[in-house]
Amino acid sequence: MNNNVIARVVRVTSLNGFCNEVSFGQDGDPHIPKPVLRLLNHQVEGQHSAALVLSLQGVNRAGEVVWLCEAHTISWLYGKPFGQAAESIYAGMRDLETTVRVYLETQGYEVRAGDYGLPDSVKPLAASFECAKWVRAGEREMRVEAACQAAETLDPSPADIP
Repeated sequence: MNNNVIARVVRVTSLNGFCNEVSFGQDGDPHIPKPVLRLLNHQVEGQHSAALVLSLQGVNRAGEVVWLCEAHTISWLYGKPFGQAAESIYAGMRDLETTVRVYLETQGYEVRAGDYGLPDSVKPLAASFECAKWVRAGEREMRVEAACQAAETLDPSPADIP
C-alpha cells in the first residue's frame, strides 16, 4: 500500500494573485458558497532567531491549495524578541494579520484560523500582502499600515481620523 500523498499546491507571491486563484462563483451566484480561507500567524524558533510567518491558504476550483506566505526573521533570545527592531517586527506581524483579515472579510471571504497541512518538502515563496505596507517608525522600528481603504480597521483609533 502506497501512503505517499501528492499535494497539489499553487504558491503565489501577492494577495492579488491569491484572490485571482481563490475566486467567487460566476457573477456572485448566491448558491455558490463563499470561499473559506485559512490564516495562520506563527513562529518557528531557533536558538538566537525566530521566523515569524503569516500564512494564507485557500482552495481553488481545481481543488489545489493556494498558498501565500510572508515571513520575517528576527533576533530571538530566551523565548522572546531581542532588541527594538525585533520587537517592532514581532508586533507588526500581529498588525499585519489583522489588516489582512479585515481586507479579506471586506472582500467577502470567510477567514478562519489554521492552515492545511502540507508536506515539509513544499516550501513557500517569498511574498507579501499588498493590502498592508511596512513603514519605518524610528531608527530601529518598523510598523504596519493599511495600504488601501478596504484594509483599514473598522474601528479606527483617534489618531487615524483626519
